[in-house]
Amino acid sequence: MHLVECKTNEPNLTRTDMRYYTLPIILLIISTMFSRAIALDPIKATVLPSMDWVCFASFTIAFSALPGATSGLGVDGDNLKKPRIQLKTIEGPTLKIIENPTDPARRKEYGHDVSEISQDFSRSNPVFAWNESTDAELRIYGFNLDHRTLSITRISHSRRLNLSSAQVLNCK
Repeated sequence: MHLVECKTNEPNLTRTDMRYYTLPIILLIISTMFSRAIALDPIKATVLPSMDWVCFASFTIAFSALPGATSGLGVDGDNLKKPRIQLKTIEGPTLKIIENPTDPARRKEYGHDVSEISQDFSRSNPVFAWNESTDAELRIYGFNLDHRTLSITRISHSRRLNLSSAQVLNCK
């Protein structure tokens, strides 16, 4: 076997030079893996702050995501001026959601354990999120405690009538 020596104008890299390149590459790989883990894995809330908020509709935007559907957006303000949702913590680890709290005929109550609620990944912002899925729709809730705003995104499961909406509520 014959070894052929190649001559180039570029200097050869020594072990010391390789160390300067290897460490930053390893740090880059580790930080990329860590940031992807943060982005993909939701951070579950461990404790819920004490809450008792009544939320009023600010506005709702309705839309259809079906191809070929009209591209118009339906916009609705708060014409009823009644509480739409009440958020309450019950004994710390449970969030109780009451829809239409002042209308006995339409009132609906349900709860979520703290383990079902996600929060801001940095845990520095009091933002919480959870979802509800029914046969008709998927509802995604987001609540910002500092701003006292609740957002609800409703996505229809129906292929025939694919009307979805985004609603913003102000809480007091």
